[in-house]
Amino acid sequence: MNKRTEEEIEKTLQLVDKIDKAEMPPFFYTRLKARMEKEIVANPKVAWLLKPAFVIPLLAITIAINSLTISTLLQNRSADTSEKEAFINEYNLSATYGVNLY
Repeated sequence: MNKRTEEEIEKTLQLVDKIDKAEMPPFFYTRLKARMEKEIVANPKVAWLLKPAFVIPLLAITIAINSLTISTLLQNRSADTSEKEAFINEYNLSATYGVNLY
């Protein structure tokens, strides 16, 4: 290497040595950690699931669907019974021939 280049490198390195170290304020890490924990606790990701604005409509929809399902099943049961009776009457299955058919 060139002597002049070496001198420039030495000057640059001496300048770096003169730079003061960056100092953190006291208890910086403790305050930072406390702030991060506060944000985690303050903003949980599933908190919106527990809000009444979400729970009440969901509960109402669930009850409505269940009521509709139960009423439909009860109507189908009565329709099945009447269809069953019509079938028995149509084919004269109400007569007993010594054998229990149903």
